[in-house]
Order: sequence, then structure tokens, then C-alpha cells
Amino acid sequence: MKRSLSIALGALMLSYTPVSAQMSEDGMLIFERYDGVSMPHFQEYFQLLKEKYEGTDAAGWGVYVASPREAYRLSAVPEGGMQGVLDVRRERIQGANEFTDRERELWGLSWAQRRQMVFSNAPDLSMVPDDFGYDHVYNNPYTQVVIALVKPSEIETFENAVLRLQELDNQVGNDRETIFMAYRGDFGTPAPAFLFINHAQSMSDMASKFSRWEMARMPIMTEWQEAWNSMTGATRRIEVFTNQRVNELSHRANN
Repeated sequence: MKRSLSIALGALMLSYTPVSAQMSEDGMLIFERYDGVSMPHFQEYFQLLKEKYEGTDAAGWGVYVASPREAYRLSAVPEGGMQGVLDVRRERIQGANEFTDRERELWGLSWAQRRQMVFSNAPDLSMVPDDFGYDHVYNNPYTQVVIALVKPSEIETFENAVLRLQELDNQVGNDRETIFMAYRGDFGTPAPAFLFINHAQSMSDMASKFSRWEMARMPIMTEWQEAWNSMTGATRRIEVFTNQRVNELSHRANN
């Protein structure tokens, strides 16, 4: 279990260059988790929402499925900080108030429980292509997600260890073909928290990347393990899971 976690989280701790141009510092991410999902109703509900908002300036979202009973909706708020998040929530509440009876019925049948958290962009810990945009996410729908809960007194230690891991990976070229998004916990998260999302084309593509990265680390493994131990020692808990973006249920904002 420890080694599998090391491989999984280690695959995310890649090198980076500052990406503030592609990932604004005042951007946010609305992270919604749905448990007890009724997949047929869930799919119909989000297909209906997508059709409802198609071609509008309504905030976009990506639907991700982890299992038949667990799903996620991620909504990027590119600018405006928490005010931007509040604007999205008002927009969605207004839309829900205009639901038809069938839409309200679907809303009630689609899941048993929903939890919402808000994260802020961490461009200093992220790495994306220079021309990063919607198509990169669309074409790399398989994701590995890590949520790290950090000891309040160890935030600096944790971030420094992440940066050291990335620096070491950079030395061996483990920064190629990588889409790595990092976020810091904000409203509704068990503070302090960090969210890391790594994108790939498929499960096999992700596995291939992991294998290449592990092999490349062999010359630096002693130093890498020291930084790894420092990072994990600063955490209270680490959750790792994978999911698949469902492009057919996701909405691209018309702006």
C-alpha cells in the first residue's frame, strides 16, 4: 500500500515552470463530489443541463466519474477570486429556480449526497503546456486526483518538499508531456488542504507515464526519497483516486 501510494503521488510531483499566464493567481476551482449516484438519472440530468446552457456564457464544468456510485463536477472560475465563485453560485441558483418539474425530479433522483469545496489556483505548484487550454483537458480525460491534508504547522515544509521533488524530477526530464494542476484549499475544505490533478489520455497512457518517471528517477532516488519523506511527514492524510471525464456531460462556456 505504501509503495503504491508513493508511485501514485510521486507521479504528480513533477517539475514545473510558473504558469500564471495559463492559470491565473486569482482563479478558483469549485469541486463538487456526488455520492450515492443513480447513474441513469445523473446522466440524464447533466445532459439536460448541457443542452440548457449550450451556447451561453454560463460557467463551464467538467463531469468526472470515479465509479457507478461516485462522480464529480469541477468548475473552473478563471478570475475574480471568491467573488467569481459567488457569481457562479448565484447564476446556478437562478437557473435552478427556473427548473421545470421534470428537471426538479431529476435533480432529486440523481444522487444521495453532494459535497462542495472551493480551491484556489496554485500556479506556482502547477505545470501545463504554454498553449494550455480547454482542448488539453478535453483530449486528456483520464485523471489521477490527490487530496493532501497538511498539518497546520507544516505547510511551509510541505510546499518546500513538493518544490524539491519537482526540482529533482526536472533534472531527469520528468517534465515532458505533463498536464499537472495544483490548488490550495479554500472555502469548505478541511484546512489546510492541497489538491493535485494529473491528466492523461487514458489509463494505459497514465501507467506508461508512471513507468517512465519511475525509471528516470533511479539516479536521484536517494535524494528524491528524502524529499518524499519530508512531504508525507508533513501531512495528516492523503487521498488518491482516479476518474474519467465524461465530455458528453460537460459544458464549455461560450466565453
